[in-house]
Amino acid sequence: MTDNVLVSMKRTTFDYNLDSHSYDELVDRYTSEELDRIEDSHETHYDTLETVKETLDGKGVDYEVVSHRFASPDMFMDRDAVISVGGDGTVLGTAKYMEDDTPLLPVRSDGRSRGGLCTVGRFDAVDAVDALVRDRYDVEQWTRVSGHHGATTAVGLNELFLGAADISDVADYTIEHNGETERQNSSGLIVSTGAGSTGWYKNVDGRTQPFDREADELRYTAWSPMDDSGTYPQPLDRLVDRVDVLRELQGSDRYELKTGVIEPGDSVTVTSNMNDDKRGIARYDGDKRDRTYDFSRGKQVEISIADRPLHVVTGSRS
Repeated sequence: MTDNVLVSMKRTTFDYNLDSHSYDELVDRYTSEELDRIEDSHETHYDTLETVKETLDGKGVDYEVVSHRFASPDMFMDRDAVISVGGDGTVLGTAKYMEDDTPLLPVRSDGRSRGGLCTVGRFDAVDAVDALVRDRYDVEQWTRVSGHHGATTAVGLNELFLGAADISDVADYTIEHNGETERQNSSGLIVSTGAGSTGWYKNVDGRTQPFDREADELRYTAWSPMDDSGTYPQPLDRLVDRVDVLRELQGSDRYELKTGVIEPGDSVTVTSNMNDDKRGIARYDGDKRDRTYDFSRGKQVEISIADRPLHVVTGSRS
């Protein structure tokens, strides 16, 4: 029986706006259609949150509600389950605190939120929470990426990005994998999980494909690798020949380690060659606040599959 739950919620765009602006100022900042949409999304989100709380109350479950922005690791200790209420950002902001096998139920609180990582919509929230409380649910184990930064280890659910803080700068790094070593210049290196493969990884160059969230592997790709002339591939709208387009989609042939797969027991080591003016970074799940690490010249990251996957509730069992 699930009887100790943490509900991790998002704060809405409307919430953040009201932190620093009066409502009258918002009227001036947004068109009436934009403001209506923001307010409607705000109300829908909190309606969904109330539905989750009322369902837990009805089952006599002890629970605590916290904004994932203000959460801390101790809040996730000794919980029977965690429910995220929001969108993909809420799932990512919640998952970073989950270091054990506690199940996570990701509820998409509003259809306008990005919800690719959410397994339950707001109209299914009552049934999903009921199944969670009765321990009648199915779970998937989503692979995560782990990076060792000296004595510090960080984990990401979607991806790890290595490059310059300003992505218009060229990233300069050396990658080591399977006994091969190669220095690369690109817009950055992306190391993706299956969960993250439908996002940045999929759209980085038109040829990388999503893979299963439970796949026991990571995949990496150099983003816009520079060719032998020291230039990036041309924008596709400048190409007129089909063969040229295909060549550009494939990127530079200069590198052998442009893409690769990290399997269980395997690791990739990446060392930065970027001077301080480039401000090299290693960033997990786009988290600028808590999971962005210095990746300036000489810094090294050893990347592998994380020891613990994220246990995600995907549906109810009869």
